Amino acid sequence: EVLVNGRPVGQLPCPRPGDYTFDQPLKPDLLRLNGHNTIAAEADKLWVSPQDGVKLGFTLTRAGFMK
Repeated sequence: EVLVNGRPVGQLPCPRPGDYTFDQPLKPDLLRLNGHNTIAAEADKLWVSPQDGVKLGFTLTRAGFMK
């Protein structure tokens, strides 16, 4: 799930390893103009290595807002 300022804005299914892009129009009331805005992404399922039990989620490489 992807959240902006603590409010959910959508989900991005990732059924297999690879690069994914989440691009979502936002309602203006979600953003704080001239203020600090936060983006959060939460993984609902982690991949668990069958060899050693290490749990992996995702790497966020870029986040931001475009006008």
